[in-house]
Amino acid sequence: MTAATSADAFPPMPQDNPAPPPFRGPWNEILRAVGYYLLSILITVVFTILLVSAFASIAVITGKGLPPVPVLTGSIILLATVLHLSFTLWLAVHRAKALGDVSRELALEPMRRQHVFAGALALQIVLICGLVEMAILIPAFRTGLSHGLAARNLALFDSQPLLSICFVAALNILAPISEELFFRGWLWTALRQSWGGVPTALATSCFWLALHAANGRLTPIVLIPLAAMLSVVRHYTGSVRGTMLLHAINNATIHVLAVGALRLSAV
Repeated sequence: MTAATSADAFPPMPQDNPAPPPFRGPWNEILRAVGYYLLSILITVVFTILLVSAFASIAVITGKGLPPVPVLTGSIILLATVLHLSFTLWLAVHRAKALGDVSRELALEPMRRQHVFAGALALQIVLICGLVEMAILIPAFRTGLSHGLAARNLALFDSQPLLSICFVAALNILAPISEELFFRGWLWTALRQSWGGVPTALATSCFWLALHAANGRLTPIVLIPLAAMLSVVRHYTGSVRGTMLLHAINNATIHVLAVGALRLSAV
């Protein structure tokens, strides 16, 4: 028997098989996303209650008393907003780490087909110009802006500049990052393992729109064009870098228009 024949007769022992990747079927990931979001809300409520109770207890014990109602209400809203967005972001990053490469799972890689993002940005600028013109020329539209959720929240912080700055930063910076990494980052990447671009876009957009119904019954309808634009940019660029920027611009535009409508209605 030759050396070659002997080697063939006694092949090397196979190495241990690597651990199988975690199950990531589409419906499993959707249910996980719903559970994560509900968990984020629950944690936010618990932490907000604990922190507010601790603050109130310290204020009573030290004899300083509680701050005025507008300041206390605004502080609670700001605290709950920041906690909710932070926990949502943490859960998305936690799941991405469990699945492997965080940058790939959250779609934080550089954009491909940057002309698609450039076109979406140009379209958004045109829409913003149209909204500004409507706010100036159409009183009913301006009235709607001045009575919307963004205007009511900003009015609540009107006498508290520091709280107002923190609230605007949370909605215009933290919210786009948190929501995009959660919906069009981790969830989009997970669903694309089994579904095509259109079903993935519909699932993530419907989930995202449904959550915004808390801001008003018509809010999901108003946000449909934005959801479509973000989905197109996410699909063709393969990254959430562009969607985070477009999302932030949209939120900032809404708040600027709300402030303008409030100022004009006060004249």
